[in-house]
This record gives sequence, C-alpha cells and structure tokens, in this order.
Amino acid sequence: MKALDEFLAIARSYTMELGKLSTAEEFLSFKWNASAYAREVILQVLNRGVTTFRWMPESLSPGASTGPVSVEEEDRAALFLLNLWLGVFLLEVVGIGDALAQVANAAFDLGLSAREATLPNVHARLEDVLGRELNLRTRRTGLERWFKDTGFARLRDLRNQATHRHLVRLKEELSWREETPPPKPGKWRGEFLLDCGDGQTVPVFTFVPEQDESARALLRNSLTDLGGSLWLLFRQRGGAEAARKRREWWEKGSGPCGHEVVEPGQDEEGELPDCYFCCACGERVKEIRGRKSPNGSTYF
Repeated sequence: MKALDEFLAIARSYTMELGKLSTAEEFLSFKWNASAYAREVILQVLNRGVTTFRWMPESLSPGASTGPVSVEEEDRAALFLLNLWLGVFLLEVVGIGDALAQVANAAFDLGLSAREATLPNVHARLEDVLGRELNLRTRRTGLERWFKDTGFARLRDLRNQATHRHLVRLKEELSWREETPPPKPGKWRGEFLLDCGDGQTVPVFTFVPEQDESARALLRNSLTDLGGSLWLLFRQRGGAEAARKRREWWEKGSGPCGHEVVEPGQDEEGELPDCYFCCACGERVKEIRGRKSPNGSTYF
C-alpha cells in the first residue's frame, strides 16, 4: 500500500526505536493479509454452498422412467467452516485498527506500552504532542476514525460478540423452497444473511468484501493524516540529521545533554528557518544565544 510505504519511510527516519517500529509494522501487515485471506476463504465456501439443490441429470432425460428428481444436500462441515472463518475475518479486520495504533505509538515515540497503546490512548497522546509542539490542537490524528465511525463500531461489536459471547447469527435462505426452479441442469445454493444485532440483516456474500474494503480505505486515510503530522514533527525537530543524532544518543544510553554546540535543521530543500538542534543529542534547542556553532562561532 502506497500510503503505508510513504508513512513508514518517514517513520524510519524519525523514530528512535526502529525495532519497536518493525515489530508493529509486522503486526499490521499480518492483520492486513489475514483479513484478506479470511475474506477469500469465506467467499469460496459461499460459492460452493452449504445447502444446495439440484436435479438428477438422468431424471431429466427424455423417456426417463420417473419424473424429474431433485436432491437437496447440506454440508455441515461447510457450515462449520463458514462460522469459523467469519469469526477469523471479524477478528483480523477489526485488528487492523488496533495494529495501526501500535505503529503510530512506535513511529511517534509516544512511549506507551503495547498494552496501553489502544486507539483512544494513542489518539489522545498524539493530540497532546501535536498541540504542544506544533500548536495544532484541532488537527485530526487519523486514529479517531476507528473508534468514532459508527459503521466500524458496529463491526467491532460483531467481533466482540463472535470472540467472547456467541457465534454471529446467520440465517440461510433457500429460494427453491419458496419457488422450485424449473427442471434443468444446474445447481442452486442457499444464501446466508448476517444478523447485525440492530434488526438489520445483510448478505454475507456482500458484507465481507464491503467491510474489508472499508477497513482498507480507513487505513489509507488514517495513514495520510498520520503521515502529514509526522512530517511536520520531523521538520519541527530538525530533519533527518537531527533524528539520526537523537537515535544515536538514545542507543548509547547517554544522560542529560548540555546542548553546547547547535546547528540549523535541514530538510530536502535546505535549512529550516528558526530551527536549531544539538549536535550531540539531536534535540531541538529553542534558545541558542551564547551557544557554539559547529565552526566554533557563537550565536548572538
């Protein structure tokens, strides 16, 4: 996904904990791929059919000794697989948002533990960072989409139901019991409706791909918002060289720094105005008067 690649490119330059970011990225990629795989398995089960109806071919031949003979079959194993993979799909597709929270926590160096890095917690911490460092107190973080969007909230309720309480309720409609198809070669399958718990039912055959695509669109939009914020912070804190020095200082476990020598921040277009960072620890320094520059001169 282009949005993910672009976000991670900035994050790998900005974050101090590359290992933590890599672990979070791996988790997100797994959720992304697992939901796609579960989606395809569900559609295959539905295409094959759980309960099916067909006419016996030999009974349709001219001169057959008996009239057309129909056969209705139910595959209990297929029903088990449908419930199994629907539960997996709900778990993994909702988990995409949870995994994104882990990625954002690592990318922005928010410092939350894996247990603490829930969507609301990371959203709140990120709002604080953007407001404090960039004075952007009304900027969307992109994470609020996952717990404020009513459609996704319904999906999360279904996930919790399937994981902690009971199977998602499915109703199979058998059209041939309402109106028998005319005798001809062919096979008809039952269609499954999913009970959304609010008096509404939706066809599973359309519900699963629609929810999968919706989660992926949500992820793209969130990554766009997060990427914009991370880029602003990246520039605000001095650019790539400052980030590299911060990581080196952190990896060495060095203590407090006196910020004795500072230099201007830079991005791809050159120096960043009124932005200076410490040449030792990489932290931004707002008061540079009296400090040394790399060439030995003093800032006034």
